[in-house]
Amino acid sequence: MPYIQIFIVCEVLPKEMEDPVGVDLGTRKLLVASNGFKINGRPVNAKRQHFKALKYSLMEKGTSSARRRLKRLIKREKQWFRTTLHQSSKALVESLDEGNYLVLERLRETKVRMGSKRNLRGTWPSFQSLAIGRLQQMISYKCRDRGIPVILAKPDFTSQRCPRCGTIDKFNRRSQALFRCVHCGYQHNADFVASINLRELALGGWVAVSQPDAVPKSEETASPIQRNNSTMWAADQIQDASKKRNKVKGGAAMAR
Repeated sequence: MPYIQIFIVCEVLPKEMEDPVGVDLGTRKLLVASNGFKINGRPVNAKRQHFKALKYSLMEKGTSSARRRLKRLIKREKQWFRTTLHQSSKALVESLDEGNYLVLERLRETKVRMGSKRNLRGTWPSFQSLAIGRLQQMISYKCRDRGIPVILAKPDFTSQRCPRCGTIDKFNRRSQALFRCVHCGYQHNADFVASINLRELALGGWVAVSQPDAVPKSEETASPIQRNNSTMWAADQIQDASKKRNKVKGGAAMAR
């Protein structure tokens, strides 16, 4: 049956970057955003285990009919996996308000490279790496289609830093789900804390100290948007944009 494919190219203007939303991706919780939006990963993991048990049972039989059923099952699993990630990424993008932009983790080189079956080390990627990589790709292009900017920030210490007092300690992460600061006692879900830290990176970075007392007094009253390049991490795109704004403001001040 003949069919026609029609491609339409539309230019989408990027929206204003006003309020960042940090997003932490994982498997136990598929994604957690700093605006409160989250998707539980337990149903996804339960479905994966169901497919795994069915595949193992068919492989044990080894008959020709079992191999045909196994092939169909693998195809159905891939379709389910792709649909789940599309629905999750769409739900996240739709949860954003006007003026929001996303801050995602910059995936390390050991993560799976999109478009290839093996990662950069030449080994088969884990389900976690595969899910995070594909989910980030889907979120990025859905945001691009809507003109929503996406910032990739370095994820260093985002799961160990207290968003209240700034203490960075590996013992802050008590378990996979629990974060409790060893200094001030701040407690929350660990994935949500990571999303908050990603958001603060986009706002201007945070002081990298092991103890809050090491923060200079001149910075204790400083706005979180004020930055110190020697002690703070920030997304490269945010740094470049800030430098351009400062140059424009400086030129306007001199003109006055």
